[in-house]
Amino acid sequence: MKVLLIRHAQSTNNETNETIKEEMKAKFGTETKQWRLEARREYYNRRSADPAITVKGAREAEALGEIVSKMLKREKKKALIYTSPLQRTILTASPLARKMDTKIFVKRDIYEVYGFYETKLTANGEQKHSTCPSPTREEIHSKYSIVGDSDIQESGPWYQRGHRETEEEAEERAAKTVRWITSKEMRERVGEDKVLIIVTHGHFIDKLIKSFMAVDSSITSTPRKKTLDPRNTSIMHIEVGNDGDCVLRLGDAPHLAVSAYNNGDNSATNSFSVSAITLIVGMGTSFLLGAFFAGWNRKEKTS
Repeated sequence: MKVLLIRHAQSTNNETNETIKEEMKAKFGTETKQWRLEARREYYNRRSADPAITVKGAREAEALGEIVSKMLKREKKKALIYTSPLQRTILTASPLARKMDTKIFVKRDIYEVYGFYETKLTANGEQKHSTCPSPTREEIHSKYSIVGDSDIQESGPWYQRGHRETEEEAEERAAKTVRWITSKEMRERVGEDKVLIIVTHGHFIDKLIKSFMAVDSSITSTPRKKTLDPRNTSIMHIEVGNDGDCVLRLGDAPHLAVSAYNNGDNSATNSFSVSAITLIVGMGTSFLLGAFFAGWNRKEKTS
């Protein structure tokens, strides 16, 4: 069974983060503790709990839809598309769904790490988190005609935790999602004629990949946490065998170079990785990915 694990296109939060970095650079020159504190406060003040995608993100989504639909049609495969309830994943998957003449299934539990929340900083930089009302099943279905079905409960907001999700809760959710992806039921549903496509979030993809590879969280814990940080709309290829074993190829994004070039950015073709890292789930997996993450720089997550 072939699985494509895809991060959403650029969101307004992603764009806001980049804008704030430029503002701080102009104000402070070099990065300082005050720079980081003020940047974090500004980001949380401007952050949306459910951001849309940007103009650039829309181009990325169209380019993604073009390259994946061509691949599927060439291989004579149908698309089985899942997204999270957050609109940036639905908007990212929509061009592909239209090109493949199919609908999107919204799966509640593949949302971004920490859930549906807002954060404020105190004067001394302490973070104060609180949940906020997420959309209901009816609101999502009525807003997006491309959504065919979902597993969201019939009433109430889709995000049901009464608090901002913890790292441990996110890791448990990722492990549950891996079991769902590799289950016999899913393998039979996808069969030989379809490809399972999951459009989700960067931080959650990090959790999923570590769960696929059975990495002990202590390997990647603080003080120097190692985080996989996939580009917007980059593709993780996963081959799931009949016995549930997997082969992962990480980080394909050739469509981004094409999208940038078509937008007039000739230099951008050199800035996107079109190669991939292949990891085989089997004996010694935890050691292999542990070594892989040991060389990975930690990056600040913005959703």
